[in-house]
Amino acid sequence: MNYSFFSRNFDFDYALVNSDINYGFKIPFEKHTFLRNHLNKLKDLTKDSKLFFPSFNYSFLKNKIYNVNDDKSEVGLLSEFFRLKSSSWRSKVPVYSFSGEINIDISENSIIDPFDKKSFFNFLNCNNSCMIHYGSSFRTTTLIHYVERISNSLGYRYDKIFKGRVINEEGLINEVSLKYHVRPLGSNLDYDWIKLEKDLIDENILKVFKQGKTKIMYFSVKELVCYWLYKLNEDSFYFLNQESKKWVLPKLEKLGRKFQIDDFE
Repeated sequence: MNYSFFSRNFDFDYALVNSDINYGFKIPFEKHTFLRNHLNKLKDLTKDSKLFFPSFNYSFLKNKIYNVNDDKSEVGLLSEFFRLKSSSWRSKVPVYSFSGEINIDISENSIIDPFDKKSFFNFLNCNNSCMIHYGSSFRTTTLIHYVERISNSLGYRYDKIFKGRVINEEGLINEVSLKYHVRPLGSNLDYDWIKLEKDLIDENILKVFKQGKTKIMYFSVKELVCYWLYKLNEDSFYFLNQESKKWVLPKLEKLGRKFQIDDFE
């Protein structure tokens, strides 16, 4: 299989990998080396880039505790393997945590917003970074919430605060408040992922490789963020699908303001 599409264009210092190994590179299954071989293939393709994986764990929303060392990644086998075997750092952000090959100095205060200008997403945007979809669907691009936040034009989501505790690597406990970016409770709100993916391909921002069931995509974080901010400036509802727009626009017009938590909860 020819992977020259990476080597021709790939020149990033950092790479965030979203993975689904069912649709990633075809790797011969060997019980004890299967995940390691996947990771080695990624390392070969990304050259000298430092790798990061999401290590999201949603238990904080129920039990109000996030344990940096013990909470497993709930977003794929490769993500959890990387966290345990290859990472030297994990962010102290409940729910939207990341693990990486190097330590990143990001703000982790008592009030935590996973998508603001002090977040890991902002680190990626301010540095020479890319995001790789290693078999995973484009709709798993959580960077979209960062763009919504920094656009200052978002009206169809609202903030919900979850108070709890973070147990850090040394076992020390910190009280935190997670500023969670939620969609309206009990409402149908979704993005037009097909349109978003097509627009990025047409603009040559999203690079796509497909062969059989294998589908691998990547994009420059900065290029995507700039493009999406431009599109949101033209149309603040650019992300939404038609079904969502049918009720979101009339409700916002009736309210005359952004959605608030007490509108739905």
